[in-house]
Amino acid sequence: MSLTSTTFLALVAALAVAAFVAAVVLWPSLSGPGPGKVVARVGTLLLVNVLVLLTAATQLNAAFLFFADWTDLRNAFGGTPAYTALARDGTVNWQNVLE
Repeated sequence: MSLTSTTFLALVAALAVAAFVAAVVLWPSLSGPGPGKVVARVGTLLLVNVLVLLTAATQLNAAFLFFADWTDLRNAFGGTPAYTALARDGTVNWQNVLE
């Protein structure tokens, strides 16, 4: 599954929506005093927010192509530098890559 594919974006968006629906459905059972309930509510809110931000980041990456593939993303957070030449029309300009 490609990092910039609509399938990946749809999967992340579906997870965000499912987490939101689960939070709404489960919220009454998470109400009440106690540290466990508070931690559960905070965790639920954090999960939904992280998934919404991941959805936005995935859409932005697909639109502006910050990371071309999974290797490019992995190497951005440490590892050996790798260069991926990718254009919107699928062609590679080797002159720019070799410079």
